[in-house]
Amino acid sequence: MGSYSLPDHSMPFLKPSDMKKAWKSPSGCGGTFKRNRQLIQGVMYGGFIATKKGARLLEYNARFGDPEAMNILPL
Repeated sequence: MGSYSLPDHSMPFLKPSDMKKAWKSPSGCGGTFKRNRQLIQGVMYGGFIATKKGARLLEYNARFGDPEAMNILPL
């Protein structure tokens, strides 16, 4: 298990259109919390996977103890 990201949030194996599509998932989830008036304090970040059909949301993480947080925090 592991993850990495480039300083501009891109990935060398993803097309810009894949990245644009992938960013819609977390945005939509945040909007749902807001519409339902659920207060969220902290950080939520998505884990994505590259598939033949483009980037897909694999999971959400919210714990700083997850190894993936090491990639997100500096960005």
